[in-house]
Amino acid sequence: MSIRAALLDYLAAQPSVTALVGTRIYWTRRPQGSGLPAIVCNRITGGHAHTLDGGAGWAQPTIQIDCIATSNTAAESLAEALRDEMQGFSGTWGSTRVTSVILRNELDLYDADKVAGDIGTHRIALDYEIQHEDTVPTP
Repeated sequence: MSIRAALLDYLAAQPSVTALVGTRIYWTRRPQGSGLPAIVCNRITGGHAHTLDGGAGWAQPTIQIDCIATSNTAAESLAEALRDEMQGFSGTWGSTRVTSVILRNELDLYDADKVAGDIGTHRIALDYEIQHEDTVPTP
């Protein structure tokens, strides 16, 4: 299972998160017209670890998780629920062994509504460094 699918499945299984977003957990983009609050995940750095002989068997991507809501208070509540489930985690997400999850950065953002002009969305972007086991390619 890819880390992308494993992360989405993990988040969808956390009651503290789904109590706030339901099933609105997406990879890359939120579908137009979908409700809020929501979570959108993106890999912002990637890469697989290497040794002189080839793959090391682990990867450590940084994944940005955006907590999007119509108010800053709702975005903060979602970000806190997410941090409670993610920060310091080690274990398995599906069949993927995760050895560490570290919150590296947190940003408060506001996306103005391009049509109405005065109502937009509040977004808190959390950057998590996730170290996990990885397959080792055989040449």
